[in-house]
Amino acid sequence: MNMKFLNQFLIAACAGLVACGGGGGGGTQPQNKVVSTNVFNLKAAVASYKATPFQVNFSVSLTKNGVTANGSGSVTQGSPQSGTFEGNSALKVVTTIRGSITGNGNTASLDNSSTDYFDSNYNYRGTDGTSSYSVVDGQVVLPTSIKVGDTGELYAVKEYGSSLKSTLTGTKKATYLVEADTANTALVSIISVEKDTNSSATSQDTIQYRISADNKLTFLKETLNDYNNSSVWTFTF
Repeated sequence: MNMKFLNQFLIAACAGLVACGGGGGGGTQPQNKVVSTNVFNLKAAVASYKATPFQVNFSVSLTKNGVTANGSGSVTQGSPQSGTFEGNSALKVVTTIRGSITGNGNTASLDNSSTDYFDSNYNYRGTDGTSSYSVVDGQVVLPTSIKVGDTGELYAVKEYGSSLKSTLTGTKKATYLVEADTANTALVSIISVEKDTNSSATSQDTIQYRISADNKLTFLKETLNDYNNSSVWTFTF
């Protein structure tokens, strides 16, 4: 899921649940981690992942001030379609979320959707979401060779309130981290830090995947730390 898009609708959804307003998937993780000696191709894995439609179910928890709300739902990624982004031909992939979360005697809908745009090689170009519009600033660097212990930068993004881009609302920088999993797989985390126009961090989103020896990604979990609202959202797939 795209972090800016996720953050926008979750802030709206959590009102009243725990007083937030004021302030391919489903794999399991082995208990004993093994450092794989395999070398993985993240670029090929991402291309395969975004080119393949899927639907996965999730459970979700929201924690704020020691109070927790819980819910469930599903994420559906559609097939890539031809489109246009920032005046250039692009592939577009629509992601739809359906679900709800309940807490403090209230239930809120998580239903929403966003559209990610890519070039012909599935390099990320930007996202058109609910009350947000993101555009990659510079080049996307997807490594073709990663191993356990590696980390590095992926891309930077400028964020706006809409496709009109009349007002810059913030920036985002995404990095990756590769960790031990099994002898033939590794855990890849995509860590996105969002900052406002004063360069103050407003949230951190961590999406964790399992990458296999044949360079396939499995969606495991997503954790969103919303600093502005002092809340933590955890999605488990």
